[in-house]
Amino acid sequence: LKELGKHAQMIYQDPYSSIDPIMKVYDVLSLPLKYRKEKEIESKITDAMNLVGLPLQLLENRVYQLSGGQRQRLSIARAVVVNPDYIVADEPTTMLDASLKGEILKIIKDAREKKGITFMLITHELPIAKIISDRITVLYLGKIVEIGRANDVIEKPLHPYTQGLIDVYPKIDPSQKDKLKEIKIKPDIIRPDKGCVFHPRCPFALEKCREQEPSLKEVEQGHYVACWLY
Repeated sequence: LKELGKHAQMIYQDPYSSIDPIMKVYDVLSLPLKYRKEKEIESKITDAMNLVGLPLQLLENRVYQLSGGQRQRLSIARAVVVNPDYIVADEPTTMLDASLKGEILKIIKDAREKKGITFMLITHELPIAKIISDRITVLYLGKIVEIGRANDVIEKPLHPYTQGLIDVYPKIDPSQKDKLKEIKIKPDIIRPDKGCVFHPRCPFALEKCREQEPSLKEVEQGHYVACWLY
């Protein structure tokens, strides 16, 4: 795990439970760097604090003294301070109010662009995925049902589950305000013994869907779907 930590880090959903509230901010950031030279530690901590927009004066504060937004910034700083190859961000904005979500997403984008870190963002909010992601993978009951470039998946969804996820979001276009789409996905969640995992809820299910699990198929360049409709 120590070796893995050099290459991969995690940003957790809840900034209140993922960091020891009694620790000082400096200790949170220096712990992953404890075998580095002191000058290098100071440099990396300063760089991480600047990246996430936390003033250096907070280094001597204890975590419980920080706001929710500051704690999530600290969580990101802790992840980037070792300069990993990639970071898994698990619903990093779910616990924050709308005013802070944009700030946190900007920090993640800055970390990706300035540090060259690959991010895997786990989210239920497709608009956020579209804003921050190059590619989107849609999963249902642990199975990949669609993969593609972010714009392709959001603008031209192929899988009925992806289509249902997108249909729940109201359209900003005033001419469409009274034209909300009917959500056709059936409410009961059943994991079938065979066939496509989504077929019990799918409005377009075929007999083949009940018997055989589809594999991912490239429908357009770089756009894959696991569905017998294609």
